[in-house]
Amino acid sequence: MEKYLIANRGLVATSFIKTLNRLNKNSFLICSKEELDYYPPFISDNLILVDTHFTRYLEDEDLLIKVLVNNGIEGFIPGYGFKSQNSLFAVKCKKNGIRFIGPKPEKLEIASNKSKMKEIAALNFIPVVKGSTEIKNLDELKKHVENLKFPIILKPVNGWGSHNIKLIKSKSLLEQGYNSFMKKMQAIKGYYQKTFLAEEFIEEIREIEIPYLADCKGNHYILEPIENTIQKNRKKIISVSPVPNISKKIINRINDYAEKLLKVMDIKGVGVIEFFIDNKDNIYFNEINPTLPFNFPLIEEKNRISLTELLIDIFEGKEVKYPKPKDEIVMSINIVAEDVEVRETKGILDYFEFSPERNSYLLPVYRKGEKVSLLYDPLVGTMIVSGVSNDTIKKTGVANLETLVISGIGTNINNLKSLLNSKKIFNEKTTIADSEEILKEEKSNLDKESVAMIAATIFHQQNRGKSFNERSNFIEENLFDKITRKIFG
Repeated sequence: MEKYLIANRGLVATSFIKTLNRLNKNSFLICSKEELDYYPPFISDNLILVDTHFTRYLEDEDLLIKVLVNNGIEGFIPGYGFKSQNSLFAVKCKKNGIRFIGPKPEKLEIASNKSKMKEIAALNFIPVVKGSTEIKNLDELKKHVENLKFPIILKPVNGWGSHNIKLIKSKSLLEQGYNSFMKKMQAIKGYYQKTFLAEEFIEEIREIEIPYLADCKGNHYILEPIENTIQKNRKKIISVSPVPNISKKIINRINDYAEKLLKVMDIKGVGVIEFFIDNKDNIYFNEINPTLPFNFPLIEEKNRISLTELLIDIFEGKEVKYPKPKDEIVMSINIVAEDVEVRETKGILDYFEFSPERNSYLLPVYRKGEKVSLLYDPLVGTMIVSGVSNDTIKKTGVANLETLVISGIGTNINNLKSLLNSKKIFNEKTTIADSEEILKEEKSNLDKESVAMIAATIFHQQNRGKSFNERSNFIEENLFDKITRKIFG
C-alpha cells in the first residue's frame, strides 16, 4: 500500500507524514481552498485540494469517498476526532476498496457508542457512573432524570472530547440546559449526534487513561497509565505517566478492568480506555477511544515507541511486541493559542524561540511567521519532559516555559506555569476541580496586578506637578481602594 490520506492536522499530521516518509509511502492531507491560507507551508506538497466549502467535506461522506477514489488513495488514516469513530464511514471505505486504518466497522460501532460500552462494562462487573441509556429528546430526558441526582451532565453518545458535555445544576434548569446542549451538538461537524446520555456529575474526580496496543495476531498489551486530570475547560493541558499519588492496588484494579474490556471487545489497533476516580477512590469506567490518543507524544516517549508506525504495522498484519517503558517519569505540556477562539480570527507567530532544559524537547505545530488558526489547529506545540521525580519534572517544565518566547499570539503559558508552581500538582490527589481552582486564583491575582497598574497610572496622571503633601493627601484618601472597589464592583 503506497498512498495514505491523513484526515488530521497539527502534530498528528506531522507525525504520520514523517512515519510514512520513513516507510517510503506517500501521504496526503485534504484541504479546501478556503482553508489553504491556514495550512503551514511545509506540508503544502502533501495537500489534496477540494473545490468546496470545508464544512461540506466534513459532512458529505460520499464527496469524501469520491475524493479518495479519484486520487488513488488506498488507506484512510483518521487519527483522532473527525471520522475516527464513525463506523458508517469505515463501511463506505471498505466498499470502495480503501483500507480504514482503525478497528473493524462492527467493533468501531460498539466502541464509539458510550451507552453500549457502559452496558458492556456493567455486564462485566466494571463500575460505571450512574446514568441513563440513550436519549433522543427532552421528553425522554425528563423521564430519565427522575432516577438521577442533580447536578447532572449531558454528553453525546458518539463524539469526541469531554468539552462537549453540558453541566445542568438543578432540575429547574433542565430544559434550558437541554436546549443549549442540543444547539452545540448540532454545530459539531463530521459526527453523528442523534442521541445523548445523562449522567450524575461527580465533581471531585481524577481522569486516568490506560493506553493499549492490539495487533491482528492475537496479541494485546496494556501500557503504563496516564493521568490527565490537569485540565482547563475540560481540555487536557498537562499529563503525566506513571500516575502520581495513587496506590498500586487501585492501578492494578484499573489495569484489570482495562484488560477485561480488551478481551471482551477483541478490538485491534491503538487507543486508550478512560476511567474516573472519585475522592473516595471509587473507580468508574468512562469510555474507550479506539483511535490514536491525543496524548500520543507522551505515550511514545514513555514507552520508546512510534504509535503512528505501530498503527500502520498493525493494519498491515504485522505482529507487535510489548514495549519496554522508560523508568523515568514523563510529562507532556500542551501550549495552546488562546486568542483564536472564533473561526474567523487568526494570529501570526511573529517570534518563536525555545532553549530546552536537559531531558526535554518541544514538538511544534507551527513555525515562526506562520498563521495560527482554528481552521488548522489551536495547539502551538507539545512539550515533553522526563525526570526522576515529580518535583524534578515540574521544575524543568517551569524552566522550559520561562525560556519559551512566543509573540504575536496569546497563549496559556502563564496558566501552565501557575499549575506547575502549585504545591498541589503531582504532590496530592489533585482533581479536575482543583486544577480549575488554581487557574481561577491565578486569574484573580492577575486582575489585582492589573488594578494596581491602573491605579498607579491614574495616580501619576492626576498628580503631575503637585507637591509631596498634595500627593500624600491623595494616598490618605484611600483612592487606590476606591479605584479597586469600583473596578471589581
